[in-house]
Amino acid sequence: TNWKNKKVAVLGLGIEGISSVRYLCEKGAQVTVLDERENGEIDEEIRDELRMLDVTLVMGGTSLDNLGQYETVVRSPGVRYLRKEVQDAMVSGVHITSQTQLFLDECPCPVIGVTGSKGKGTTASLIYEMLKKSEFDAYLGGNIGLPPFSFLNKLTAQSKVVLELSSFQLHDIVTSPHIAVLLMITPEHLNYHVDMDEYVEAKRNILRFQTSKDFAVINRDYLPAHESDILTDGKVFYVSRERDGVEQGCYVKEGAVWITMQGAEWKIIDIE
Repeated sequence: TNWKNKKVAVLGLGIEGISSVRYLCEKGAQVTVLDERENGEIDEEIRDELRMLDVTLVMGGTSLDNLGQYETVVRSPGVRYLRKEVQDAMVSGVHITSQTQLFLDECPCPVIGVTGSKGKGTTASLIYEMLKKSEFDAYLGGNIGLPPFSFLNKLTAQSKVVLELSSFQLHDIVTSPHIAVLLMITPEHLNYHVDMDEYVEAKRNILRFQTSKDFAVINRDYLPAHESDILTDGKVFYVSRERDGVEQGCYVKEGAVWITMQGAEWKIIDIE
């Protein structure tokens, strides 16, 4: 967490990449941005901001060729973790990380992470709205559009953060959220991942590093998600639309949403 004078490369100048640059510059790092787009494809306003922050910008198809010269590389979701240049840099001793990992390391409050092939944006938004309605100091970010670094400095121990997390963001994390929500997993983004197995394993990182103090909410209806419960040390709850009952959690039966908790069952709301 001490960035003073560290040589850091940020890969990619999208929304998340720009917020990483701002955060790292604020912490005193020597930042270089590496972006594979050609020179004319970056907005002049962003170029002006980079100049003002004293950030070096390297562009073009060979911009990732010399990652070994940096102490830390902050990967943006659009740059594959298994890409040869990234892996070669890691082997040479460069610390490879991402904004998601750095945020999980530095966040002072509980994080609720949501992933899955479909529905994660809707689910994350609903959780956030429930927290706001309950008058929590709540924040929503991640894959849904707001980079978590943009609100990190506003957080206190009493805040709650909801992150929608893609497989790209989960690929290289080594810290799992306090509450992990794993929805359906179906074939998706296989042009980015080596195969379905690698995609599923990336998703499962949301659970993999939990402790006994953490919680997991897992979809019972899709095998890759259902079989992931063995990977977490957290307390597990299940959700299902197809089974009329789960051990601990929520399900649909008789046209209504029901919940089972500690042996008791009660109806929450009619589907209509």
